Amino acid sequence: MTRCLIVGNQTLGSDALIKVIKDKLNQGVREFFVLAPKTKPEHEASEWTGGYFEGADTTFLVGESRAFREQMGAMRDAARWRAQDRLELVLELIRAAGGQAEGELGVPDPVEAVQSVLGTQPPFDEIVISTLPGGLSHWFDMDLANRIGQITTAKITTIHAPD
Repeated sequence: MTRCLIVGNQTLGSDALIKVIKDKLNQGVREFFVLAPKTKPEHEASEWTGGYFEGADTTFLVGESRAFREQMGAMRDAARWRAQDRLELVLELIRAAGGQAEGELGVPDPVEAVQSVLGTQPPFDEIVISTLPGGLSHWFDMDLANRIGQITTAKITTIHAPD
């Protein structure tokens, strides 16, 4: 049976990813594992998070106030909750369409998160990376697909959510 690892966060549940999942199901893929690396609040794109995060100036972290630290902690918690909600949504969508789905939140570094999953899960035949559009994607800037391709023999597919 073919196994597929989906790596995404802010784009989980996007039309582009849902189309790919449906295509995979039609091709006979039945087992999915969804990994949502926890995006740092400062890397979230506000238009993709419903405006929850409008940006934070993290350049003055030396000597920051207690209130600022608490605010940043609250923002990290909110980002984690949004990631958990998106993860649960896509798992439900896959299951409703007849697939088997498991998933987890991962560490913020997507390469490290994928390495962890590859070390604890049975092998995957394909890894689908779902990213934001080019100008917004931190993962695109870090050449995520090629970096993951260096640690696995699985086929790598990258999809970009539309602008």
